[in-house]
Amino acid sequence: MKVNKETFFKKTENFNNVPFSQSTGYFDLKFSHKNNYAFFLNEQLSPSIGCYAREIKIPVVGGRFLHIESICYDHFESEKLIVFLEQLINYDYKIINIVDDNIYSPILEIAFRTAEFRRPIGQFGTSLSILINLNNELNYSRSWKRNIKIAKKNGDFTCKNIINFDEKIIDEIAVLFKENSQIKKLSYCYSKHDLFNIMKDPKWKLFVAQINNKIVAARVIYTNDKIAYDFTTANGHKSREIRGVTHALVDYIFDFLKKNDFNYFDFSRLPISRKGAEGVSEFKLGSRGDIIKYNGEWIYTKKSILRWVIYLMNKFVRKKYEY
Repeated sequence: MKVNKETFFKKTENFNNVPFSQSTGYFDLKFSHKNNYAFFLNEQLSPSIGCYAREIKIPVVGGRFLHIESICYDHFESEKLIVFLEQLINYDYKIINIVDDNIYSPILEIAFRTAEFRRPIGQFGTSLSILINLNNELNYSRSWKRNIKIAKKNGDFTCKNIINFDEKIIDEIAVLFKENSQIKKLSYCYSKHDLFNIMKDPKWKLFVAQINNKIVAARVIYTNDKIAYDFTTANGHKSREIRGVTHALVDYIFDFLKKNDFNYFDFSRLPISRKGAEGVSEFKLGSRGDIIKYNGEWIYTKKSILRWVIYLMNKFVRKKYEY
């Protein structure tokens, strides 16, 4: 059932499993300035499943397209998930697209298929990730260990969790994001305003690496129910001149999470085979965590030909990378 924004966040606030794409911080980052979104719960009084989503007008063929980034659960029950998905289908959306970052299981797949969802034509995102078990001793690759040592030898190298950040710190980090975006030729860049928006949610945490009190790298993570999720990183020109800064910063984050009794850290996707992202994959694999698979992308369409419409739109209009 559809609910308003206030009801949704109040009811899901203490859910056991809330992916970062269903958090208040992510909503403020992506949608706070838009009005094309909707909120859903499986029931009003004691909900156990929910999501918010973008409502998009479909070009040429007309109608509306619902795009959902993950589903949040208080506790998972296959039968309730099937009913929830069927509730979504009963609305007047021609297409419902769900990119689900919950860990894959056959039971989850059966629920989606029972509700008449199918895998889309083409794969435009990776469903692989790396999960670090923080209860175990960390077992980095030799390259990781060496890079961490090298970084710590550079001047007054420190890492910290920024709790009380001010405008000056955010200004410095926004510059790093801009440099990072230019270096990697990214189509997006998180601004000072974006950072303030996302950090209003206490579940989001900001970590920085400093050399001689100058911030050279930053990383934003999301935390929920003793699990932490990697979200974004900013490595400016200076950090790229000094070997091992990113390795040492992530090592510091793992140590922080261990001391605060977190059980897992999810690297939030592993871009295996993507051209230009080989270094990212190599870096994450060097952590020696477990490779996991997300539930991934699912689609429901009123007419089967609309599956091809989505494929063509992703491939030629949005120009997304096909895995």
